[in-house]
Amino acid sequence: MRKTGTKGTLGIAVLVSLATALSAQTDTGPRRELEQSLQSRYRVTVIGQGLMGIGGDANSIRRVGGVLVLHRAGLWGSFNRGATASWAIRGDGAELLAGHKDVEFQPGEKFYVSSVSVGSDVVAVGLLATRTVPGSGRTGRLWMTAGFFFDPQVLAQGDVSKVYAALDQWLGEEGGAGATVSKNRNRPATLPETPAQRTELKAGMTRDQLLSALGAPLNEVSFAERTWLTYPGMVALLEENKLVTVDRSMQPPAKVSVRSDPPGADVFLDGKFIGSTPGNLQLAPGTYNLSVRLQGYQEWQRALFVIAGSETGVQAKLEPAAAK
Repeated sequence: MRKTGTKGTLGIAVLVSLATALSAQTDTGPRRELEQSLQSRYRVTVIGQGLMGIGGDANSIRRVGGVLVLHRAGLWGSFNRGATASWAIRGDGAELLAGHKDVEFQPGEKFYVSSVSVGSDVVAVGLLATRTVPGSGRTGRLWMTAGFFFDPQVLAQGDVSKVYAALDQWLGEEGGAGATVSKNRNRPATLPETPAQRTELKAGMTRDQLLSALGAPLNEVSFAERTWLTYPGMVALLEENKLVTVDRSMQPPAKVSVRSDPPGADVFLDGKFIGSTPGNLQLAPGTYNLSVRLQGYQEWQRALFVIAGSETGVQAKLEPAAAK
């Protein structure tokens, strides 16, 4: 089993993986249009601090969007955003993939949509309860990520009718208002042009100039000298606080912390060694097979899916291996 003695190994390996994954995300066709259609339909709520990170709490609501109502039982939420309850939903069934189950949601619970992203086989919707919820020993808002899994061909074709039908079984818009679907049901309706799409952006613009032109981003993720600012229909990449590129298909990475009990275990993503616990990963949005291994203990495995710009915590409780 491979071991590492340096903390930098994890970061270097993940940076290489991240660069490869981001460079591969060039889909500007039906899948991207489907994502824009969903974001427009659900009117994403902006969460986080104010401009330049000044004022407000990182988990506070900065701008309220649309509200969704839960139709089915069986989903739980987490008080800790870093350990968001992440669910894999296939048809009528839901399976917890990661995070904490603090309080079970009942049908009728209302949510703000904090994020929407479309991967190769999953539509991931980040949700935040609109009310404070009493739990065991504390009261607060609950976080949840609902990942709706589809045949990859459905998302590759941007089949909005099938996607909406699956999501609507679980989540409905408050008041019953829905998105307008075009007559060609295999394509989402045309979206209005956004301010970000109309603004002329030039390489070398400072962060302040970008914020002055576009306003506050929907989401912001920073890693080393790079910053990803997400706006409707585009992501701006800055290096050392200056605009480098504007990509209308690229999505910002997600932050994933991996811990184990006991610590010092090897971490593998899709069968590839990336470092040891504890570690903080920067991953491109998508679905991964996460495994944690330590000599003398049973291997710990989970399916992990992350959404653009999210923060997720994974805690692997390792069980001793059976004596031979």
